Formats: sequence, C-alpha cells, structure tokens
Amino acid sequence: QTHKAEQRQKTLTSTTLPCVSENIRMAIKNNVFAECFPHIGSSGLAYAFTQIIDLARDGKIQLNNPKEFPAKDLKRFLTDSMDLTAYNNGNGVSFYQLNELVKANEEVLERVRDNGDLNPLAGQIVEEIRTLIKMYDGEVTNGIFLSFHRSIQQDLACVYTIIKDTINKKINIAFRGSVKMLGLITGDNKDWRRNFQPGLADLNTPELIKHKLKGELQQSVKVRKGFYEYLFDNEVEIQRYDQIRKDIQTLLKGETGYKVVVTGHSLGGALASLLSFKLAGFSKDEDVPIPKPVTCITWAAPPSGTNDFRIAHEHLEKEGLLRCLRINNWDDSVPTLPPASLFGGRRMTHAGINIRLTDSTFH
Repeated sequence: QTHKAEQRQKTLTSTTLPCVSENIRMAIKNNVFAECFPHIGSSGLAYAFTQIIDLARDGKIQLNNPKEFPAKDLKRFLTDSMDLTAYNNGNGVSFYQLNELVKANEEVLERVRDNGDLNPLAGQIVEEIRTLIKMYDGEVTNGIFLSFHRSIQQDLACVYTIIKDTINKKINIAFRGSVKMLGLITGDNKDWRRNFQPGLADLNTPELIKHKLKGELQQSVKVRKGFYEYLFDNEVEIQRYDQIRKDIQTLLKGETGYKVVVTGHSLGGALASLLSFKLAGFSKDEDVPIPKPVTCITWAAPPSGTNDFRIAHEHLEKEGLLRCLRINNWDDSVPTLPPASLFGGRRMTHAGINIRLTDSTFH
C-alpha cells in the first residue's frame, strides 16, 4: 500500500476535489499526499508500542535499555501509562532516542516477530520508526517526540499515542485500531464488540456551532454507542476524552503556531472522527485553547454517527474549525459496518471528504 501511495503522489498533488471548506480545498490542491502520508506511521506506532508493552508485561520479552535512553526504569511503563513529558524540556522522548532503543532490542523484536507473537502492524515497529525519521528529509530527529502513550486499561478505554513535532509544529494524536477479532467470541477484548455494537448514544453538540443548528441538534447528536463509550463513558478514573485534551494542552502550554492533527486506523479512525469533532467545537475560553482548524485524517474507518452527526460536522467544516479526510481501499468492508443502528434503524453516515483507493487510481 505504501508503494502504491507513492506512485499516486503526482496525481494527488495536482487534484482539487469539491468540499465544504476552503481550508480542505487548499490542502488537497497543494499536496494531499505530503500532508497525509506521515500519519500512517504514527497510527502504526499506536499498535506497536501497545503490543510490545503487553509482551514485556507477560514476561515474553525483556527489553534492553541503552545508555542514551532518558527513561532509565522501563518496567514502570508495564503498570503505568506512558507519560514521557519529564524528558527533553517537557516534550517527551525524541525519535532519535527511540531509534536507539529499537537498535538495542532488534534481536528481541525480530525473534518475537518471527515467532508470530507480534501482529503485522506491530511487527513493523523498526521500519515504522525509521520510515518516520526519513520523512523529515534529514532534519534532526531530536525535534520529533513521543510524548504520551496510554494503553493501560485498554479493555475499558481506547489506546492512543501523542507525538509532538517541533519541526513542523504539530501535535499528532493517533488512535490504535481493532485487535484480537477472536475476542469478539471469547470476550477478552472489547475492540470488535465496539465495532459491531449498533446502539446509539447522545454526544453533546460542540459549543461553537450550537447556534448554527436547529431543534434537538442544538443539544446533542446521535453517534455509535460503542465508540462513544471508549472515549466518553468508560470505567476509568479519568474519561479518555478528558485525559487526551489535558495531554494536548500540556504540550501546547507556552507554545504558539501549533496545529492539532488526529488520526487512526479502523476503529481508531472512528475514534479520531469523534475526538476531532469535539476538539474543533470546544470553547476557546480556556487557559490553553485548542488551535483551529483541527485536522482529522482516518484510514479505513467505519462511520461514527447518524445524519445528525454529519450535519453538525459539516457546520464545523464550513466555519473553518475542522478539516476531515477519510482514506480507504475500494474493497474494504470495515467502512460500511454496521450500516444502521439496531434500535430504530437509524442509518449510519460518514462525514468529511472521502478518497477511495484502487490499484491504479482514486475516487
């Protein structure tokens, strides 16, 4: 898929698509490939770090800690969420330092990959990190940081990674997608149950567009219950949405000129859509406001809500508060599941601009 994407770069660069926001139109006209492609890697890291932590917690691997790595006690991340902002002036662990950690454990990672203990995405962690490093055209990789990775209590709430890019001034939030489809039957993983849970939940309408909507939409919009619970109603001390917003604001404090980009694959794409929706419409009356527009780039994501959600989403786009691009392969079934809610038969509807990829073109 990466090779095919590179082949399409020239075509995508010169393309303009009809859309509701001038911000989106200009980004696509300039270079949609250059804007989207780096975020494939960050989505992959959300898978990879979680599974490596799980393997270490289960005693299947023991990670070596190189002298250059600032976090001296790796074992604490087996029980605590990975907050790395104690290092490098509050930014986190640099990609250069992550690369040193990977090099110190290449044999271990290759062994578990060859044994089949890593899923395909997690098994590519070495390539993912090094690919991301190369994408910055030789820039010093000490300017790109892994700031947060939260996967503890992953059976109750979603898994996400936050990267701070001080070179391009971006805060990138990446959600992990679904793992362990067998868990749908055994009950030891909730990801696929969230995917197929067809009920609806009320998501409060963002403050900044309430005045643009009519009737009940001024109060709430209908979204997929399973996705809603992973972000806004889970059995953890701090709801994931509140924690993510707090993490973003921690990284933005004292900074200017930054952009917020939310991304994810599969289930992670649906969560990215809901998070960007809330962040884009969140009130500006805060000590550390979320910069607008918020950008959302998803890969093979199922729909997040009903037509209520799409209508409110379009208002955020028209107001220049949100830019959303959905990318999927033409034969992928995940973006169509489920087509309607179980009770009441409310049709699920995608929001944002869609690019469907085939072997030779896009639509």
